Amino acid sequence: MLAHRGYLARNRYPRGWIGWGLEIPFTAELVTVTGREEQRVLVRDIRMRPTHLALLPDSRFLLVSSRAFRNEAEGSWSANAVVFSPSGTPEAEFCVGDDIPALVTDAQGGIWTAYGDEGIYGGHHEAAAGLAGWDSPPLETELSLNLPSLIAGAVIAHAGEALLIQRAVPERDLLWQFPAGKVDPGETVLKAAAREALEEAGVVVEPLSVIGERVHPVTARRVVYVACRWLSGAARPASPREVAAVAWVPFVDLDRYIPGGVFEPVRDYLTGPALPF
Repeated sequence: MLAHRGYLARNRYPRGWIGWGLEIPFTAELVTVTGREEQRVLVRDIRMRPTHLALLPDSRFLLVSSRAFRNEAEGSWSANAVVFSPSGTPEAEFCVGDDIPALVTDAQGGIWTAYGDEGIYGGHHEAAAGLAGWDSPPLETELSLNLPSLIAGAVIAHAGEALLIQRAVPERDLLWQFPAGKVDPGETVLKAAAREALEEAGVVVEPLSVIGERVHPVTARRVVYVACRWLSGAARPASPREVAAVAWVPFVDLDRYIPGGVFEPVRDYLTGPALPF
């Protein structure tokens, strides 16, 4: 994670050491590299000083500050962990204990923490154990993130047109839409978008970046829209049980097909500066 030096301020630590600290709130860029694929996500208005960064399933990520603080009057602890969506939006915040020198996550989304002396003897009931796994009973009942499953939508642009599919079984008045489907465990949203484009519309695409995300107004599912470049393949209903038809639709006509109109960030992407393809 990269933060511009403009957010740094020189601090004097309690022991007299001189160092640099981040001024809150700050903006940073998360850079992830998988093989030869690089993805950058701008994360705005971060209101904590993170000491740990870890990845979670479905392209989410976790920022954690090693210290948490207790409200003596209420007996509660401040949140020191935040889960972010693939596009950098906070989804949940909670406390994972105090004085955390080490933290890792696993492929199933489990969060594993180790604690130092100040955490073990500081009164936080999980930190007192020295080690904690936040994905196993009874802790999961205390740390319920309620994170919905993600849908990856492939926004495939080519020669001034976008590829839409017609669902064989429409959801309410949602008949035409971008190729889309659930992100599988351990799969990134970019790879999921490319897979859905091939499985539903028979086209090979290059996923480029996340455009934006929202809770869909018709399906109530969380959808992440991914910009994709068409590479090869004639568009067709590749999965007839799910897809009745496909169509390349000029950008200016998309609102006629999609109820409520095109998601604004997607519209801005398609109608903004000329696409190189």
